[in-house]
Order: sequence, then C-alpha cells, then structure tokens
Amino acid sequence: MSLFKLSTELLLLILDELDPVSLFQFCRASQVILSLVDGTTSLRYRYELALCGLREGPHNQYSSNNRLDTLLSYKRGWSTLTWSAEDRLTFAPPTIMGVSGNYLYQVAQVPLPNEFLWCLRIYELRCFRRTPQRGLQSHRYFIAFEIRKVVIDSSQNLMVWAQIHFPPQHNSPVLGVLHLRDLRGDHEHREAAQPRLQYRTEWWGITPPGERVSIQQVQVCGSLVALSIRLELEDGEGITELALFNWRTGSALRTVSVLGCS
Repeated sequence: MSLFKLSTELLLLILDELDPVSLFQFCRASQVILSLVDGTTSLRYRYELALCGLREGPHNQYSSNNRLDTLLSYKRGWSTLTWSAEDRLTFAPPTIMGVSGNYLYQVAQVPLPNEFLWCLRIYELRCFRRTPQRGLQSHRYFIAFEIRKVVIDSSQNLMVWAQIHFPPQHNSPVLGVLHLRDLRGDHEHREAAQPRLQYRTEWWGITPPGERVSIQQVQVCGSLVALSIRLELEDGEGITELALFNWRTGSALRTVSVLGCS
C-alpha cells in the first residue's frame, strides 16, 4: 500500500514522530509532504529548524506558533547582520583545543627544569546580548597531568577535565579519569560526591606500539556525565567503551563496549 493513499490525519501522525532532520529529508523527497508540513505549524517549525541547521532548546511553555514566529523573524534579520568585532588568538603547537558551551579551551605543555606541567587556558567567548568587554575574559590553570578533553556546564558552574592514566606496570588497567572542578574558582566542585571519577577500562598495561587510546567524547546532562574511550588497533579496527556516571553521587550507572572500525 502506498504511503500517499493514507488519510491526511494518519500522514500527520507519522510526520509528527520524525525528528527535524528526518522531516526535512522527507520534505525534500516529496512535494506532497512539503505541502502538508507547510500547512501545519508544529511541523513547519521543526522543518525550519533543520533548514537553518539549528536544534530545539530546552522545553518551554511557548506554543509552536510563537516559536515559529520567533524563528522566522530571526531568519529574516540574519541578512542585516554586519561584522562588528573579531577576536584572534594565536597558539604555538603542539596544543589541544576545543569549544564547550560558551567557552574555548586550550591546553599546552609548559617545560620546567626537571619536569613538564600542563597549562590550561579557558576563554569566555563574547556575548553581544551583554555590554561587550575589551578582550576575552580568561582563566589559567597549571596541572600535573595531560588533559584530553574539557567540558563546561555553566548552568551548574561545572568544569570537567578528562584524563587517561596509563599504569607504570603491566598488571594495572588503563584508567579514564574525570576531574570535577568549579567553574567559578580553582577548586573542586562542592556538589560533587568525590573530586574524581575513575573508569577502569578492559585494557591492561602499557599500550603496544601501533595502538592508541583516546578519549572520544565527554558529555554532561544534569547530574549525569558520560565518557567514551577508544582503543585504536593497528589494522584500523578498534573498541570503544562507554561509561555513565552520576557525578553528584559518584556512582557508576552503566558501561558498554562496542567493537568496530574507525
């Protein structure tokens, strides 16, 4: 039975289950579907989100009609935007860089007479909804271990530093370590049950030549923090291990291992 032989009510119910990107792709494939979406406010809003490369924010009390009107008004105003300011930062390699929330971070080694320290710089990106400040506001931290990822959740004043700890001996596992810091100062987060969360991987000892362990991603959602670590094998295949923690209680909720190519 053809999909287009279904009643309009059934088609709208099916379309209502699609995420914005899937809905957008469906509209590109069918003029009939595009007409249905164009005449339905909630679907049109999701279609416009995907068209603009945006995602839905936190749930709010505004109706689909209000959200669609706001989105379309912003869309009309984008053509009138002008280039008003630019910030340039120059970093010498090797360095680790990334963006989390409204912050840019950069990690680099600092040589000392008998050791190396790691210097982490956090830059708060400009927000033109407030009065612009001269230069980017930044904070600097000197750390004794190598940071692989930084995740910042400013709504909870939470900053997570991700580290891979390689054991000095072959009879110990490789660890993924998450350091829970307070964004407002150089101290541990007061609401965290413990300052560090450790995940014992299935890989033991020193990594052989040709294999590489890396942190793929760290994400924070409320009281939950997720960590994924990948062991890259010499032939291009690898194993990814996923761990989920409640950082407020310090408990590990779930771990999963996934085998596959990069």
